[in-house]
Amino acid sequence: MRILPIFLALGGTVFAQDKVALVPADPHELVTGMAQVLSTPDDRVNAMALLERAKQNSDMHMPGAAPFDLKMALNVIGGGARTGMGEVAETWFRGTSWRYEQTLGTYSEVRISGSRGQTFMKRTEIAPIPVQMVRAALFWPVGGNPSTSMIRSAPAQWNGKPVTVILISGNTDSIYPGRHWVETEYVVDNATGLLQIYSRAPGTFAVYSYDKGLQFHGRLMADRITFFVAGLQVVDAQLMSIADPGNIDAKLLSPTPEMRLIAMGGGNQRFPLVIHDPTNSGMLKQVIVHALIDANGNVVDSVFSAAADPALIDTALDLVRKTKFAVGTQQVDAYINVRFVP
Repeated sequence: MRILPIFLALGGTVFAQDKVALVPADPHELVTGMAQVLSTPDDRVNAMALLERAKQNSDMHMPGAAPFDLKMALNVIGGGARTGMGEVAETWFRGTSWRYEQTLGTYSEVRISGSRGQTFMKRTEIAPIPVQMVRAALFWPVGGNPSTSMIRSAPAQWNGKPVTVILISGNTDSIYPGRHWVETEYVVDNATGLLQIYSRAPGTFAVYSYDKGLQFHGRLMADRITFFVAGLQVVDAQLMSIADPGNIDAKLLSPTPEMRLIAMGGGNQRFPLVIHDPTNSGMLKQVIVHALIDANGNVVDSVFSAAADPALIDTALDLVRKTKFAVGTQQVDAYINVRFVP
């Protein structure tokens, strides 16, 4: 069994444009031609300003944001080992004072953070992949600080309106059409600055709807988030309610005896695995696998997100499932780039 660290630098051979198998076509993948590398200060500032507008509206945990009590209903029909009806709910006062609950079928989980900022949890099992996807897309889709990253962009149309596609990645010398395999993608409405599509990795898309025009303390809330993986709809998440939480009930933020103190796990990590291409095509072919890794480094759930060659999907999934990862003591939600090299 292979043992790999979770933070594995992207390395290996740099392939020429005609030697890289492209990201497969998808109805939600709006970049099909060459995207512009943003190298001038003005271009980068403009892209970052548009992305910041999206972040200010979509990131529910921004410092100084209004407290809220939120409930979202889930209908999961794919995207992992567990399907069915579920719910995500959070009462959030500030970064060190909140209660979060999530369910899907027989799975349930409760997390709380009280006055000391410590996080406690009880759950029936490790959180399923679809719930992880909803949580990330709902609360912090635009995360981190991409200002020092490589940024590419392309104009596009979405629902009849002009949008900008912003692609974020580490430094890469590869130049080829379409989205690159290592890029995170944001589609932002040019006029409103609202996030339309969030795609942490090729093949997986969260699509936002604001049809109800629901306002909450200056935010236009997404009333529905629909998730697609490998061209299929897998989750329909609908906002049931959002309101001011009122006074803090100390009991809600007090750990019960069955809860345990935890460190928050890493989410949405990206890193590669490298394997020989059994098809001997002479091209770099890649498969994206979404995996949940437990605190012991074992993969407990995995699904493929995108594949340059469908014939390599089973091999990629098998490699990921047999690899033991050095993740410390935390559960990790990872998108793994399996690179099949000639």
